[in-house]
Amino acid sequence: MIKSYFGTAVMLFITISQAAAYYLRPEGVSLDSYSRMVEFMGALTQKFSGYRAVQSSGGAAGGVVSEGQGYGLLISSTVAASLDKSDPRREEAVTFAYQLFLGWKKMCQLTDGGSCQEGGYYCGSDQYPCLPNWMFNGDITAVWGTGSAPDGDEDGILGLIMLVETTRNEDRAWWQEVAEWTYFSCKAFMDFNTQLSSSGNHRILKLGSCFGGWDCSNPSYFAPAHYTAFRNFMTEYAEMFNSDNPCEGEEYKPMWDNLIRTTYLVLEANQCPSTGLVTNWYKPNENDPSTGGSVAGDCAYSGTPYAEFGSEACRTMWRVALDYLWNGSPGRSDAFLQRIASQATSKLRLVNNGCSSSSCNAEIALDTPSSCFVASVLEPWTDIPFMLGPVSTALMFPLPASDPESPYQQQALNFAAHRIDSSPINDYYSGSWIAISTITLSGDILTANPANINSNTSTDATDTTADATDSTTAAGAAAIASQYCLLLNIYIYLVVVLLLKS
Repeated sequence: MIKSYFGTAVMLFITISQAAAYYLRPEGVSLDSYSRMVEFMGALTQKFSGYRAVQSSGGAAGGVVSEGQGYGLLISSTVAASLDKSDPRREEAVTFAYQLFLGWKKMCQLTDGGSCQEGGYYCGSDQYPCLPNWMFNGDITAVWGTGSAPDGDEDGILGLIMLVETTRNEDRAWWQEVAEWTYFSCKAFMDFNTQLSSSGNHRILKLGSCFGGWDCSNPSYFAPAHYTAFRNFMTEYAEMFNSDNPCEGEEYKPMWDNLIRTTYLVLEANQCPSTGLVTNWYKPNENDPSTGGSVAGDCAYSGTPYAEFGSEACRTMWRVALDYLWNGSPGRSDAFLQRIASQATSKLRLVNNGCSSSSCNAEIALDTPSSCFVASVLEPWTDIPFMLGPVSTALMFPLPASDPESPYQQQALNFAAHRIDSSPINDYYSGSWIAISTITLSGDILTANPANINSNTSTDATDTTADATDSTTAAGAAAIASQYCLLLNIYIYLVVVLLLKS
């Protein structure tokens, strides 16, 4: 057991080293995350009495959806975490994030028994489901759609984690509530938004708390970087928020690891090996998620074609790119990203001043070989920010020198970044992905990595008070809890060994 913990420590060091892997940055473009956040808030959100809501429109959306509220939390918290604590703009970002949390909280307060979270309500002193219904009216006073949506849940919870971590050593009256809400939201996500296979060997993300899983999945919901952050947050804060079981985070860790492992197995099975594309919807093979699977009409929602690389599928590229940028993920994200980065580069290097779209040059269109699940692409993909943006973040993964597209990759990334940077935020879905792509391509989202968020911002003497705040106490309690669980596991192991020998 002691050797096991030593090995774990060694692997942790290796993982941290890999997380700092080389990545490409766009050249000759400003990519101002703060300005994009302000533009997003002005164009797409509305402030009510103390809370803020992201207004959505188009497709399956309308009113306020958890997806959009999650985007807002992700964007504002990333900006808050990336700015130095002495930067006066940081307080504005923190305020935006907290106002969006209050909107998220209101959504949860209106979520009732139809949310399929009957296993127990965890948030608000066990009064409310932690995962909100997916759709509300514009001022969040009425429910329009029941059941959770994990894509919105995961982005919202990740935003909350970044907000909690970047403010944890500060005197914030709301910190304790937000941190507790975040902890139990991570727990609820695992309990209600994932499904174990019948064999017990694999755990997959559902389409929501009420449906989906092995019978139907959406590759663009799969977010390995998020699950890593949820796992680590539960491990860090279990002792503070569940004193009855301070090792709860450790108990959930194997479930998170299984979800991450299964995520990559399903993505590998769905991805086209020659193009890197994935489908909007997919029916995985429960017995062996790494192979088989299918696409069919009985597994398709949101009005999007099931076998298309379109408005759903494109987001997959950003979710995997984030795992590479934050965690390195050797052998997992690398192969996935190389496939899409290679094809995207081969297309984007064909653009010129006369034509930068498949509408005027068919060769820029992404390939769809008949041997793959993807039968069509939403074109012209270079003209649609919610298509180009996520794909452009995959270009931050550096192609190996052996890849014939490697010499052209920087040129392709520069074009994509310039196109995103010159696009205004004037509608919900594309506008959201312009902002998310900006905080990623700028590199600011690397600074906001929860694993090292507090080491990236300077600590001024005015940031803390002489008295210990709740957040400072939490940080210390979390560290003690981690050591306690480690020692407890060693103790249990030694007791078992002694009993077996006696």
